[in-house]
Amino acid sequence: MMGEYSNLTCSSNLTTAPDYYARLRPLTPLSYTWYVNNTKLYGETSKTLRSRVTRNHRYNQYSCTARDKLESDRSDHVIINPLYTPDKLMILPKPQLNLNDNLIVKEGDYLGPYTCTADCNPPCDISWKYKDSTSGDFFDVASTGLLIVHIVNRSIAVFRCFAKYSPDKDFKQIESIKLDVLYLDEPQLVYNENSPLYTYQEVLVQEKTPIHLFCHVNGNPNPSIRLHRGVNANIIAETNSSTWLNHTFASLQCSDTDEYTCTGETKGLTSRKKVVRINVLCDVRVNNKDKVEVIRGFNVGLQRTVIIKLPIIAYPQPVPSRITWVDPEGQMINGTNDLLLPTYELYSHLITSVVLLPEVDYYGEYSV
Repeated sequence: MMGEYSNLTCSSNLTTAPDYYARLRPLTPLSYTWYVNNTKLYGETSKTLRSRVTRNHRYNQYSCTARDKLESDRSDHVIINPLYTPDKLMILPKPQLNLNDNLIVKEGDYLGPYTCTADCNPPCDISWKYKDSTSGDFFDVASTGLLIVHIVNRSIAVFRCFAKYSPDKDFKQIESIKLDVLYLDEPQLVYNENSPLYTYQEVLVQEKTPIHLFCHVNGNPNPSIRLHRGVNANIIAETNSSTWLNHTFASLQCSDTDEYTCTGETKGLTSRKKVVRINVLCDVRVNNKDKVEVIRGFNVGLQRTVIIKLPIIAYPQPVPSRITWVDPEGQMINGTNDLLLPTYELYSHLITSVVLLPEVDYYGEYSV
């Protein structure tokens, strides 16, 4: 094991004197020379070479010679195989982390390939796992150091590389890639706190009553949520500090009839939206924003006609067959032709009537 001591002993038999001579006179001690990769180690002349084992020993070859008056042949070389655990794990290529040391990735994208390596001897068993943030459990991804590709979803909190060292079953080292998964869900629209709205829905509400719209968009990071009105997408409410946007119409007017769109947006992701149409039920009345036009028409025998253009507000729209004109004496005028023309607003209409006047000029109030 690295950190322990290695003792290499150089042994050689002296053959320059007969055995009986060696018994009569003590022999001169042998001198030893040590070599590392064929390079002489100066100052090392002892029979035993003692050294503290480091990683570099695995790259070295040790040999020795012994000398009296003659020098022995060089010994066979010895290679020390140092055993050691890894100092650290390395993930390549190095993940590009943000200021919070997280890797930003979109939900549905692929993570990888990454290679996890460790310098250990004997080689470590390296594997990949990911942690599910919902259950807190780890799941196997790869049984080697190579993480090829893996589809990311929002529940994956971290990918982890594990290194196990065979000689020490209790040893384990870990290197992690923490994820910041970006995602954006479809908006959910609810009105009056308990009525969910689906893909596209029309809501009927009586005029002069309140309605509460709640728009929920789940995402990471918190999305920008906006409530738009109409085709021109006028913003009537917005937030980027919460996943909920609330808006209240305290007293609906017929003019509030329109499409309302809840939109969620996060940089780098496709925006999401949901649309609801609010139709406000309102009684028929003259639209005071527009003028009533009276145009002299054509003669019909001794009578003549007048064309009246009457702008009205109503939802639902009136039925043309049920439009009636009354003369100043309260008598219904027969033979009128009535046409109902819609405008660009669902609640606004234009009644165009061709009214046949009495034979004698008759002035007064005509009503519809």
